[in-house]
Amino acid sequence: MFARPSALHRAAWCAALALASASTPARAQDPYDRAQRLEQEEQWRPAAAAYRDVLAREPASLGALLGLERVYDQLGLRDSLLPLVDKAIALAPRNTALRGLQLRTIRATGSRSQL
Repeated sequence: MFARPSALHRAAWCAALALASASTPARAQDPYDRAQRLEQEEQWRPAAAAYRDVLAREPASLGALLGLERVYDQLGLRDSLLPLVDKAIALAPRNTALRGLQLRTIRATGSRSQL
């Protein structure tokens, strides 16, 4: 049988984990955080790409879709949002926030035929 690790061993392990996580911050690697940072820096195209990266992993991510809505507004690409919103609704049909985003996007783009 294995001996229980001592308190010193556990402390050393925790310190090693803390050091490792400090050298590679998780928040810097998170695509959603990266997208928000780029949006705040008004780097619209890279922010749009980062939000699309999030949606590639989580197609029904409301936060990413709302971020992309703001960014696409800046780029004049709001009509590009509708297929992504439709895909999200197909995955989460009872999500009223997604339905609201769909309606806003349709109204903003003048796509009345979609109503």
